[in-house]
Amino acid sequence: VGERAAHDHAHGVIEIAAAHLVFEIDRDDFLREFCHYDFFCRGDVRDAEDFIAQLERFERGELTADQYRTYRLSRGVYGQRQDNVHMMRIKLPQGIINAAQLRVLADCADTWSRGYGHVTTRQNFQFHFVKVPDVGPFMAAVEKSGLTCREACSHTVRNVVGCPCAGVCHTAPFDTTPYAELITRNFLRAKLGSG
Repeated sequence: VGERAAHDHAHGVIEIAAAHLVFEIDRDDFLREFCHYDFFCRGDVRDAEDFIAQLERFERGELTADQYRTYRLSRGVYGQRQDNVHMMRIKLPQGIINAAQLRVLADCADTWSRGYGHVTTRQNFQFHFVKVPDVGPFMAAVEKSGLTCREACSHTVRNVVGCPCAGVCHTAPFDTTPYAELITRNFLRAKLGSG
């Protein structure tokens, strides 16, 4: 998704364009609403519970392999060439993560992966060789921490990448962080962004 944000000071309007959608909101309303957002809380444990339920349906033969693959990919779970293991991808919109969440990822790596993960160019984390029965607990731990695997793969609005200097760079015309967060929240778990 090629996103851009433009601040129209003359009219007090924020225009955001992403994935060929354009919407405008009043700048003051946006900032007032945005102040309630917690950058570190995007996870939803119900995503992990739903994943486990869909995995059980697949194992009972209620979902075809194609149906299950489409579902699991949109939940950040990639199959690997090796049997019975997956790669888990965790979204970090704008690369924002706190110390407690980083510890959870380290615990997940030690408990259900190989003891380490990979940082991607799209500001995500990936963990390989997660056994199929461990995907649910791994995902639950991630979601409880406020992070999410949701829409980290497949035909979804994957991640909103941000500048690590956003909000602290003195030469930037304005801080893009709240606009990138709005785009993230607009598409996360939304029908349009879920593939």
